[in-house]
Amino acid sequence: MKLKHFKEHYVQIDSSKKGDVEMKSLQKKTIRNKSVFLLIVFISIFTIFGCSFESNKEKQNDIKQTDNLPKETPEGGYDIIPLEIPEGEFDKAIGWLDNKTIVYISTVQQGSNVYKYHLPTGRSTLLYKSDSPIVTVYISPSRERILIHSSLSSYEGMIKILTEEGEELVSETIKSYELAFEWNPYNENFLLVSSFTEEWDFHTYILNIEDKELSEFQLAEPFASWLTEDELIYLDWDADHPSLLAPLKKVKYGNRKIEIIMTDLFQAKAFKDNIMTIRLSHESDNMGVYDFYSNELKLSSSFSVPLLSSYSDWLVPYFEFHPENKRFYTFRPRSSGGADTYTGGFEFIYFDIETGKETIILENGENEPVSCSPEGTLCLYGYQLEKFIDVKNSLVFSILKNGR
Repeated sequence: MKLKHFKEHYVQIDSSKKGDVEMKSLQKKTIRNKSVFLLIVFISIFTIFGCSFESNKEKQNDIKQTDNLPKETPEGGYDIIPLEIPEGEFDKAIGWLDNKTIVYISTVQQGSNVYKYHLPTGRSTLLYKSDSPIVTVYISPSRERILIHSSLSSYEGMIKILTEEGEELVSETIKSYELAFEWNPYNENFLLVSSFTEEWDFHTYILNIEDKELSEFQLAEPFASWLTEDELIYLDWDADHPSLLAPLKKVKYGNRKIEIIMTDLFQAKAFKDNIMTIRLSHESDNMGVYDFYSNELKLSSSFSVPLLSSYSDWLVPYFEFHPENKRFYTFRPRSSGGADTYTGGFEFIYFDIETGKETIILENGENEPVSCSPEGTLCLYGYQLEKFIDVKNSLVFSILKNGR
């Protein structure tokens, strides 16, 4: 992949015109006069061709120097064409369907459009058009399905599941003030849906896409993730006895059997075949430890980060995990301190959970949402995912033409 630089180089060629030469009478001319004349003509021709040769040489050097100007050449082997919105205004990007295709939303009057955008060709393809505002869009772990959450009113949401080509698979309406989703990476026909009231009471459901059925499955906590095809994990926070740490519990979908599998954590998330947890360091309460396990709870690797504290918890910077290459992307603060007053900046890194190797992508980044391509050469970045990070060259640039 190659960033395209539009630089035009003009070489101006000056042309000269030669006037007519009046021929005088050659009668009574001596041989010496003829020789002088021929010598003058020869010198003139030599001068003209010599100047022309030097001019061509200079032009060749100019072109050669232009060709040798340094160019940014990220991995991937294709040019990125800046995004132009076909209709409406850019709302936000969502993520990746493949290494060259992203999904984004545009706002059109009272509604929204969802497009997929092919980076090398600059082609936007309309996937879905909504008369209601679209709250957000989720791409399934396999990148073959797309969930669209639109707002019918302040207390009612609509869920639609589409194929990557825009074909509708299922549609459901749920009474809710807000919704959260967790796709089952082992069987994408199942989706955990959590609905919230304005007072943040919640209900949890399982959406069976194939059977087009939404059934209630009440959990103790609304934010859970799939450990296996029929098991979920969640941190069980005790509302009656507030604490900064909580046990990690596992529940089986079907028989609702609950089991404690870890303790004293403040963050946990299951991905396909892996679990990430965050705990306090045994050496210092100012440091946190990211531990990575298989879904059989075998520890794979760990790394430590400075913690940023708030009144009731610790800041967990934005992160993303790629099961394909076992890379964990996140932002690491340079030092510990208070989350509200911290100004020290963040390193954007990825950590290979199999080798334990860490790679710094950006030395001075901001803790903002991120979504990286499957092969990891480009990342969408920003609160609207409106920027690209070129991972190889540590560059940040807008995805939009003219920057917006």
